Order: sequence, then C-alpha cells, then structure tokens
Amino acid sequence: MLPGEDRAARRVLLVCMAAGATTLLDQAVLNIAVPSMRQSLGATGADVQWIVAGYSLAFGLALVPGGSLGDLHGRKRLFIAGVAVFLLAGLTAATAGEPGTLIGARLVQGAAAGLVNTAEEKYCCGAPRQARWQPSSPCTSACGCGGAVSRWCTPR
Repeated sequence: MLPGEDRAARRVLLVCMAAGATTLLDQAVLNIAVPSMRQSLGATGADVQWIVAGYSLAFGLALVPGGSLGDLHGRKRLFIAGVAVFLLAGLTAATAGEPGTLIGARLVQGAAAGLVNTAEEKYCCGAPRQARWQPSSPCTSACGCGGAVSRWCTPR
C-alpha cells in the first residue's frame, strides 16, 4: 500500500517524516545550548566534545544494525521502540546533573535516532519498484528541511 492511497497511510507517512526531521534537528538544538550547558554542568572541553559528537557517532553506528533488526523484528516495532528510547533518553539528557549522565544519554539518544531513521527510510522505500519515488520524496524533503533548519539554528 502506498502512502497516498488512504488517510491512515498518509498519517503514518507524516509521523515518519516528523520523526526523521526531529532526530536531525536534535543535534542543532544542542549546539545552541552548549555554552550555557557547559557552564551549568561544569563540563570540560572533552566532555563537551563527547556530548556533541557522541550523538552523531552512535547515530551512524546504529544505522546498519538497525536495518537488520527491522528485517528480523519488523519496521513498526523498531520505529516505535526507537521513538520511545529517543524520548526517554532525551528526558534523561534534559534532567542530567553531571556531564557523564548527559554523555550517556546522548549516546543512547543517538543510537535510538539511528534506529528511527532506519525504520523510517525502510518504510518510505518499501513501496514497489515502480512507485518507490512517491513515498521517498516526502521523506527526503522532510529530512532535507530538518537539515536546513538545523543549519539555520547553529550559531556562527
């Protein structure tokens, strides 16, 4: 079933697009908060590097295993689990009182974001070959917009 065929499929596509864009925006939002976060947590330069780069590192490392997990256990389960872990790790990061807690939460959040994006891309590209461009285009646009907004949010 293609996302344009009925309302429920369109809603699923919109949720996938929003989740994909959110996981990309998360890194940009953190970059804005780094100066005040560093001061309030008493983080060293190395801590800040792990906080910022750990998310991207875990994100990239989760992509390939996430694809295999989606094939084994189902895309929907992987997506829901990824979003749940992403939210819980985000809450943990937001309430962290020391740099080590924040680093751990950001690593977990990055891995969950990788799982979310893997499941989202598998959904968008899971259409039959002749109609693959239809669902893929909105997802690519959402991720592109997320990247553009994150560039706009990053302090210069």
